[in-house]
Amino acid sequence: LSEQSYPFWVTAYGVVLMMCLWIWGTWVRYDAPLRRKLLVRGAAVALAVGLGIWMLSPPSPLAVTFEPFEPARITEARNEGRTVLLKFTASWCVSCRWVDWQVYNDDRVADELEARDVLVMKGDVTSSKSPASRMLDERFRGSPPLTVIFPPAGGEPIFLVGKFSRAELISALDRARASTTATSPDG
Repeated sequence: LSEQSYPFWVTAYGVVLMMCLWIWGTWVRYDAPLRRKLLVRGAAVALAVGLGIWMLSPPSPLAVTFEPFEPARITEARNEGRTVLLKFTASWCVSCRWVDWQVYNDDRVADELEARDVLVMKGDVTSSKSPASRMLDERFRGSPPLTVIFPPAGGEPIFLVGKFSRAELISALDRARASTTATSPDG
């Protein structure tokens, strides 16, 4: 679980708990045999406890560590010759959770980003008044999940729209590096 998805899991557990209470109260009649009552109600309790332990476990951080969104840092890092990865996300975005779980929670991705010295930032656009939301609306005219990879100064941004795989992210990072070497005076 990530910190951002934790409210989703708490809400989902509320639904599970309501279902377990419904099973407890309606699946056996008052005059049902004791064995049936114990079986049905025991299953309801076991389901509530088991899923509670699984769904309400404390959130763990993603393998990739994101810096908070700061537009000036993007320009600064690019001018220093660094690639910048900017992930636009929102608390209501279910596909963003999928990308977090499948891509950014992978130690290999974290190692690759670190090895390439990529500045990794997260722009939360849950609030329409946030700086990240303004950039998303004004510059990219998109919606989350959107990952923008900025090659070092001079290269055009590369967009990963919607769900994407670890391999697609690595390929985009390779393209960012290639666009830099193609435009540099040495390459």
